[in-house]
Amino acid sequence: MKAAGLPDTLTVVNGPEDGTEFALTQREFLIGSDYACSVNLRLDTAIESVHVRACVVADGYCTIGCPRCNHST
Repeated sequence: MKAAGLPDTLTVVNGPEDGTEFALTQREFLIGSDYACSVNLRLDTAIESVHVRACVVADGYCTIGCPRCNHST
């Protein structure tokens, strides 16, 4: 269990950056190989520059464009 006040984290569980953790500190965030991405995966050649946009929802996270997000793209 994480301590109160600490951000959620995304942990890579497979691939060249296995075990790397990224703090999720924004309501919306990008995952990709571009340095502008909050979750920056530079070592996996299968990852696009902006692979996915994600956002916080009431009970976790979802990708932008899913029915639970208030986004259309």
